[in-house]
Amino acid sequence: MKMIQIPTDMLAAHGKAPEMPQTVLPRAVQVITAALPALGSDGGWGTVTLVHADRHRRRIRMLTDDGRPFLLDLREATRLADGDRLMLDQGGHVVVRAAPEAVIEAETTDRRDLARIAWHLGNRHVPVAVTTHIVTPRLRLARDLVARDLLGRLGAHLIESEAPFDPEPILGAASAVAWTGGRHDVREHGHEHEHGHGAEHGHEHGHDHARDAGLKATAVVDLVGGTGADTARAAWQIGNRHRPVQIVDGWRLRAHDEPLVRRIAAALGLRVTPAADGFDPEQGAYADHAQHH
Repeated sequence: MKMIQIPTDMLAAHGKAPEMPQTVLPRAVQVITAALPALGSDGGWGTVTLVHADRHRRRIRMLTDDGRPFLLDLREATRLADGDRLMLDQGGHVVVRAAPEAVIEAETTDRRDLARIAWHLGNRHVPVAVTTHIVTPRLRLARDLVARDLLGRLGAHLIESEAPFDPEPILGAASAVAWTGGRHDVREHGHEHEHGHGAEHGHEHGHDHARDAGLKATAVVDLVGGTGADTARAAWQIGNRHRPVQIVDGWRLRAHDEPLVRRIAAALGLRVTPAADGFDPEQGAYADHAQHH
C-alpha cells in the first residue's frame, strides 16, 4: 500500500496541528550546599527564589527566576538554604535564593539575654536565624502574633521587616527535621516527636528530657571561644535538642558534658572546657504556663 504524506500546512488548514515531541524537563537530582565550592566550569542555569516555607521539598516542578521550568527530583525531602546549588541531570545547576518575607528580628542590650532567648526559642522548636546588625547579634524568625507575644514575654526588643529568612540548620546527632505548615517533625535515634509550632501552644517540651540528661551526665562543661552570635547559635541548638543550659555570660554557655553538646560545640567552632563552678540551668517553665497549654 502506497503511503501518502500530507504536508503539515494542509493539516493546519484543516484544524489538525502536527504532533510535537514532548520536552523532557531537566531534573535537579542533587543538592550541593552553599558551604562547598563549585567545581569545574560555572554551568549556572539561573536562580530560583523561594520563601522559607517553600524550601523544604522533595519533588516538585519549579521555574527559575527567568521562567525556565525544571523538576526538583530528590531522593528525600531536603531543606534548601540560600546559596545551595541544585545539580541538573543534563548538566549545570540552579542556585537557590531566599526570598524576602515578613520577619521579626529580636535584639537585646545584653548578649546574655539574647542567648537565653535563643535557648527558649530552640526548646520550643521555633526556627531561628542568627544575624548580625552592624556588631549586634539578632534573632530573626517568621513574623506572627504568637511569636511577637513570646518574644515580648522574654524581654526582647522587636524590629519588624521584610528580609530573607534562612534558619539555622540542626547540628549535633543525626536527625531528620521538617518544618511544613506550622508542624515540626523531629526524629532522632528512633525517638519521635511531632510538635506544633512551639510558640503557638506555649508548651515547654524540655522538662522531662532535661531531667533525664541531668541524671545521665554529672560533669558540666563551658562552651567558649566564639562571638555573641556563636553563643546564641549554640544556645538555640542545645535548647532545640531539649538539653538544659546555663547562660554564664554573652560568650559562655554551661551544659552537661555529653557527646551531643560536644558535637554542637565542634560544629560551631567553640572550645569545651571543664566548668569551674556549679550548674544552675535556665528555668524553662513560666508562671502562666498552664494558660498557654
